[in-house]
Amino acid sequence: MARWAIVALLVAAATAKFVDFDEAIASIDQTDLLPVKGQRAFLAALISVEFLAALLLTLSRSRWLYLGLGALFAAFAGYSALRFRLGLHVPCSCFGAFVKMPAWASFLLSTAICQVSFSMFWKQKPYTENLS
Repeated sequence: MARWAIVALLVAAATAKFVDFDEAIASIDQTDLLPVKGQRAFLAALISVEFLAALLLTLSRSRWLYLGLGALFAAFAGYSALRFRLGLHVPCSCFGAFVKMPAWASFLLSTAICQVSFSMFWKQKPYTENLS
């Protein structure tokens, strides 16, 4: 159940960023973390990673995928915490342009999904191949 919720969230966020690319760029530009020339490439890579993660999550139940998702959402939480620390009270479109929320709410949601991903990593049994 949690797996499909994360898939839906990743697809919705990537789609919203893709549809409203300029607004997502403006959201990234507010933090001054990336040079202007690198923002488009970064956002394109982020959208690709979100779509790829959603696709892999639908096709595979690998525990390492959950570890990667946990790291991705930890990075999202760090970005949201930075926005909050910098005092950027402009609504964040981290989860897509359709869902705008304050930085603290984005931080809480990212942290919760990060914890779910890490717990799914530890819950999943390692795959052992029969080598005989």
